[in-house]
Amino acid sequence: MDLQILINAGLLQVHAMRPMASGSGMHLASMHKLVDEYEPEVVVIDPISNLTNTGDVLDVRSILTQLIDYLKTKRATTVCTSHLGHDNLESQNAQGVSSLMDTWINLRFFESDNERNRGISIVKSRDMSHSNQVCQFLLTDYGVELVEVYLSPTGGLLMGSSRAT
Repeated sequence: MDLQILINAGLLQVHAMRPMASGSGMHLASMHKLVDEYEPEVVVIDPISNLTNTGDVLDVRSILTQLIDYLKTKRATTVCTSHLGHDNLESQNAQGVSSLMDTWINLRFFESDNERNRGISIVKSRDMSHSNQVCQFLLTDYGVELVEVYLSPTGGLLMGSSRAT
């Protein structure tokens, strides 16, 4: 996908800020300024977990809460990514702002038999029916493809070569 065409047309802006370049307050001020100037319909923050390097946990949580609330008042669809540790309950709460999110989609890896497969699940989606199952997804030449859920006789999700067998 040639993003330069969208950038040249003024339909896309990309701004990169290193987390350690300034404190979390400066990040918030910079993002407010960009949103006020550009008035985007969609904002992607990738990843919010990098902001944890800019201050203590409560400070980062406060900054993220303010930012997400501000973007909601601007009616901007906001997509936040976060790199989560699978065993860390604090990170599972997406830096403490998951309650502000309308939809939370979890992507993860499943490893078995020397094979890594990708799974997707919806943790929550406000005011919308959704499945509670983990579904395998594939990255193909045609984009992302969801694989129909296939359970073993014992109830476990089968993916990849285990599913084929």
